[in-house]
Amino acid sequence: MSEGQSNSSATLHPFFEHLVRPSSSNHWFIAPDWFPGLPDETAPEYTVPVERLRAVFDEAIGSLKGVRVKKRDGALTHYIAQTAIFHFKDDIRVQFLPLSPETSSLAAYSASRIGFGDLGANRKRLRHWLGLLGDRLA
Repeated sequence: MSEGQSNSSATLHPFFEHLVRPSSSNHWFIAPDWFPGLPDETAPEYTVPVERLRAVFDEAIGSLKGVRVKKRDGALTHYIAQTAIFHFKDDIRVQFLPLSPETSSLAAYSASRIGFGDLGANRKRLRHWLGLLGDRLA
């Protein structure tokens, strides 16, 4: 979000409102800089309405092997990604955020279900997903 812009049109989903991040390093969080919870990385602002952002994101992620939608709850989508070799499951929650009628962003949290570390897998996943999104919006 640009400096001085209001984020009043974005309502925090209860998942992110109550998010308590573990002390382990097996998770990654990307969100706008104004978003609560101390994101690890700042999410981009997109010059598309939130409905288009969500549709393009779903299209991009829907093309990936081992990823499925577990649940949709308003602006939040819960994805499950399963690793190819060991079949570990990770949970990814994405909230699509309207910033204005023509701009949007997202908050994305990826976390491994087991283990203490993930060798950067959750960070790489979210960066890859945002890269796919950016490519489709270009």
